[in-house]
Formats: sequence, C-alpha cells, structure tokens
Amino acid sequence: GQVSKILKITAQLGVLGLPVPAPRLCEGEPAVILRQKPASLTPFVEGRQVLTPNRLELASLGETLAALHLKAADLGRDLPEGLFCWKLLEVEVEKGAARRPDMAAEMIAEARRQALLPEKSLPAGFIHADLFPDNVIFEAGSVKVAAILDFFMAGRGPFVFDLAACALGGCFSGGKLDSGLWESLLGGYGRVRRITDGERAVLLPYLRRAALRYLCLRIEREGEKRAAGSGKDPQELYERLLSLKN
Repeated sequence: GQVSKILKITAQLGVLGLPVPAPRLCEGEPAVILRQKPASLTPFVEGRQVLTPNRLELASLGETLAALHLKAADLGRDLPEGLFCWKLLEVEVEKGAARRPDMAAEMIAEARRQALLPEKSLPAGFIHADLFPDNVIFEAGSVKVAAILDFFMAGRGPFVFDLAACALGGCFSGGKLDSGLWESLLGGYGRVRRITDGERAVLLPYLRRAALRYLCLRIEREGEKRAAGSGKDPQELYERLLSLKN
C-alpha cells in the first residue's frame, strides 16, 4: 500500500544521505510484524521545531530541499500523482468551491489561471509536496536541518511546486509574502540546484497553486475537524491566495 511505499522511499532517502528519520530495515523491508500487526522502527530525531523560521533557517531549508531534488530525483516512480497535478487539483477545486460558496468565485477564477500554467515541461522528479515548517526539525543551537518529516503526500511532480509549498508555509509575515524570507529560501535552494528561467517565470503562479491546493485540503477536512474541536481554518489560506494576486 501507500504507507509501505513511503517507508521504502524514506529508507532509500536515508541511504542517499538525506536528513530523514529512515526506518530500520529488516530483511530489506522497512516494516516488521509486532503482535501480528505491521510496524516500522525509526530513530528519534533530536532537535527543535520552528513554526516561523528566520532567514538563516529558510536558507538552510532551501539547501536541503534542493539536495533532496537532486539526489532523489528518480525515486518514487510508482507513486500516484498528487494534488500538485492540475488534472487532479481541478476536481478538488470544484468540490471545495461547492462547499464554500463564499470562496467559490476566487477559487474558480484562480482555477482558470492555473489551467494555463506549464507543468509537464518543468524540471520534475520526486517531491515532498507538504514541506510546511511543522514537517522540519532543526538541530538544537544550529540552523542546520536535522530531519524532514512526513512524506505521506510525496509523489512525482515539478520541483517548483515544492519550493512554492515551502514558501507558503514559511515565508509569510502579517498575512503577506515576506520578500526577505522568500529570497532567503530561494537563495539557499539556488546554491545547491540552479533554478531555471522557466521555473522562475512561474514561481509566483505556483505559489498560488500551492495556496489553492492546501485551501482545498482544509475545506475538505473542515467539517470533521471542527466537530472534533481541532483543525486549521481555511480562511488563512484563502487570504494568502488573495494576497498573491498582485
């Protein structure tokens, strides 16, 4: 299943020297059977979680993301396409707009813009696809990335989407994209992997794609999470989507 595939990929990422909590292999497999149930044994990662990373931390994260794209580009060829793929995200936009009529006009308008973006022509490969700050552990007393977590949404797609998702989670201040934080993330990334002219041309449009994608996910989970007294408000991402129009 999907979980088994992700565990195997995480193990491969560890072999490549990337900072991930790689599961321990047992006879070549990342899962073992404990009390007749599958389980995975992974190391505990010491460090700190930073929900509002600074410029140095974002530069370090950019370097790590670029290393992931370069070293792991060929991994995950059997993973399903994710919601960074427009043909799948378009369906989710229709569902999300139906659930939230107050956001529908802007979501549909953005969907029309997204349909015109290049996708298959962009540099692509294995991507994390959910690299928000809560999925990163930094070393204690250092800006170095100790581990990237949670590859459950990983798949194969444009590298630029990973950059956009990372910026959406870590480069906003006061509800707006912070140019200093954004430049730090891009600068760190570019020191390890060159951002092509084609990618630079769609950085901001892909930021809007990331905002639209996560907005759809939050809308989908809104009812069940609200009933449980938890979850993240879609309004935050809706406002970020609006702020990225200009």
